[in-house]
Amino acid sequence: MHNVFDLAKETTPADTYDALASIVGKQSQKVINGLHYIGDGQFFGRAVTLRSLPARTDHIKEVNEHSQKDGKVDGPLGHAISLCGKESVLVVDASGYNHSAIGGGTRMSELAARNAVGLVTDGALRDKGEFERYAETYDMKTACADWTVQSGTYSALYPSDVNVPISVHGVLVRPGDYIFGDKNAILVIPEDHIKVSLEVGIVYTTLNNFITRKREEAKADKKLRVNASDPAVRKEFLSTSNLTERQIELYKKHDVGVA
Repeated sequence: MHNVFDLAKETTPADTYDALASIVGKQSQKVINGLHYIGDGQFFGRAVTLRSLPARTDHIKEVNEHSQKDGKVDGPLGHAISLCGKESVLVVDASGYNHSAIGGGTRMSELAARNAVGLVTDGALRDKGEFERYAETYDMKTACADWTVQSGTYSALYPSDVNVPISVHGVLVRPGDYIFGDKNAILVIPEDHIKVSLEVGIVYTTLNNFITRKREEAKADKKLRVNASDPAVRKEFLSTSNLTERQIELYKKHDVGVA
């Protein structure tokens, strides 16, 4: 029995999007688009969330007092980073501020050293070169709204709450959600749907690869276009794929086709 991290290696965010849409409907399926991406390939991990709010002196004082009282001397950002490990993605809500940085290379070096999977924010970051180095050295992916030299902590934003529901580019992210992304977009998958979404995602990936190969062969032989819904094609796909019994069951249940 593969765990979800193994399953994610067998599919893609795009195919898993199609899978989840077939399970819960496209209106319920949300994607974070339009972020600058650093790293090669895709990434997959569980969300540790951090909400930053517009900076205001009284609020900053209150947050710091609560952090000190709870023994979290490094504040909410430090606490959030401390919760991250090799299966974690730190997701930061910047409250719509994308002109001031929510952090930089020095502050996020601990996140990289903890071998976190990635950092996702709808805010800006400083020190692009450092994040490029983290991608090369630690394979930590980064997705942010922009790059800047302008520091935002205290002046524009202040980290406030850890592991609470947040909104990133209008997409709800809850603590423990699964984050599956690449240079195209970032998919947010609720924990309740993760296993079946990845299983169906593998079916989509396997079918898409099969149909692509068949169409390329058909073109080379000057044959007619291969139709993915043709019963003979579907039969050949099932007989030649290495899908598990569970995946074949899901293929039939969700009427998986080619996007």
